[in-house]
Amino acid sequence: MLEAYLEGEAAVLIDCMAPVADALLSSITILLARAGGVLAAKGAVSYRFNHIGRLAFAPGANSRDIAAHARLAEAIIIHADKCIEVLTDPCELGAVETQLARNGLGAGLRGVVHRAWNAVAVAGSGAAALRSIAALDTVLGVYTDARFPDEILAQL
Repeated sequence: MLEAYLEGEAAVLIDCMAPVADALLSSITILLARAGGVLAAKGAVSYRFNHIGRLAFAPGANSRDIAAHARLAEAIIIHADKCIEVLTDPCELGAVETQLARNGLGAGLRGVVHRAWNAVAVAGSGAAALRSIAALDTVLGVYTDARFPDEILAQL
């Protein structure tokens, strides 16, 4: 796990598939620098994230059925594209998934992810840098507490 600051204030966690090789580290450092970011020491930003169980459902899933059968869930989020996320304590992820599956509601994605406990507003081009980092072959996930303006996200 690499930790970084983006545009000075926002935190970034980068989950890598293998030990970080020099080429990967160099690529990430360059992409971060272009967005005003820097790599940080281990533990510098990870405290700003919680582990959370996540089940994701494709558009068209019935949100009422999911809500009725996900009693252990901490939150159910319906996104603008109609995708549904069910968030829960990581220890209860299996129980929530089993309960939903018994009722014919299978999640498309499941796992334990990092979720920022607070959002930091940023104005720059960091979103493009994060997208480029996420596209690198050995990067499994990029997590941030940055909140980008809608007009920047619309350009991606």
